Amino acid sequence: MYVCICNALNERKVREAMASCPGSVARIYKHHGCVPQCGKCVPVLRDMVRECGFTLTPEPLPAA
Repeated sequence: MYVCICNALNERKVREAMASCPGSVARIYKHHGCVPQCGKCVPVLRDMVRECGFTLTPEPLPAA
């Protein structure tokens, strides 16, 4: 399932990023060399990070 349509990030890509750089949504974007566009996926990504047992690290999202 696609999590971020703007950047074509699906669940597999998100979990891959979390495995190598856990703890923040910003790191997921950075891992894939992209930035949030519309931002609708950010709450879903936060939930995914929490579901994997990571504590969210406050980190500013990269600017679009």
